[in-house]
Amino acid sequence: MRRAFGRAALRAILMMAGECGRKVFEETLEAVDECEMVTRWVASGMSFTFTFQRNSRYLSALHGTIWTCAGAIRGGGSMKPECISEKLLFNTIRLEAANGTCGTGSFFNFDIDGMVYPTIITNRHVVNDNPDEEMTFSVHLNDGNQGSSESFQVTYKPKWLFHPTKDLCCCFAQPVFDAVKHKIGKEVFYIPNDESVSATAENLGMLRAVEAITMVGYPIGLWDTINNFPIFRHGYTASHPALDFNRPGIGLVDIACFPGSSGSPIYIVDEGSYLDKHGNMNIGMSRIIFLGILFAGPQYTADGKLQMRDVPTQMVVHPQTDLMINLGYYIKAHELDVFKGMISSFAQSSVG
Repeated sequence: MRRAFGRAALRAILMMAGECGRKVFEETLEAVDECEMVTRWVASGMSFTFTFQRNSRYLSALHGTIWTCAGAIRGGGSMKPECISEKLLFNTIRLEAANGTCGTGSFFNFDIDGMVYPTIITNRHVVNDNPDEEMTFSVHLNDGNQGSSESFQVTYKPKWLFHPTKDLCCCFAQPVFDAVKHKIGKEVFYIPNDESVSATAENLGMLRAVEAITMVGYPIGLWDTINNFPIFRHGYTASHPALDFNRPGIGLVDIACFPGSSGSPIYIVDEGSYLDKHGNMNIGMSRIIFLGILFAGPQYTADGKLQMRDVPTQMVVHPQTDLMINLGYYIKAHELDVFKGMISSFAQSSVG
């Protein structure tokens, strides 16, 4: 059912969240005349979602504020990830810019001279090609038992390090973690990738031309708002993963890509068994190979032109009709090696 609500009704609903709801109402409701209750938002066991008729950007800001405040009180048991796919639930992070654009980030640990540097990897265009872009990070909170049952959103302006030739960037994750700790006194729970799962010439050489793949992210900004979990999508390699597709460091996958998918990590994930290129079935064995990061996709225009475009971070209206052909370009995992020198130099300059 849909029913229109005015200020008084909305205020009453927000009061269910206690002090948090009062703060949301008092600080941000001035810009809103009326809203509509559609489906859900968790507060004290009740589910609501607010859709504002006047300002969609305001909707994003208020929904994010409500979700942040509700983080510690929303229901659900603690998730202690055990298998590969469960661990991937805690590898990605939803990123949202101040202008409302949304993309996917993923945690990656760089080991440089014995020092481990946790980072967040995404596309340059997700942060609007701005090395000082402020983003809202949706993180999981550590429950102290190698799992998580709570989430939190923190807005922070990190220093983004840009890949010199590819649509990639990263920031140090620790300052984001520190911002969360400063605000609510809790640690962040995450499971990073590292070089041990990254594609190498050796393991790529053992792959077939066509392999099943898994992409993890937030297509059209969609995610499990209650548990702060990403969306899993499945497809296939569209070019041999051991070879570059038309350009150095680029691969092609057969998978549907939508706004919000930018920055999504792409994996080969086999749990329990897998078949190698020689036809050998590996029973009782699992594997995960981090192939790379989605960044763009070919589109076919209505007038017959084939174009390569960045996967957008928000839905926009174009004067021409672009048709998705369910293919995506990804930047191969070895391109992340470029960040090692940048991270080392940045860390040394910070200490100095």
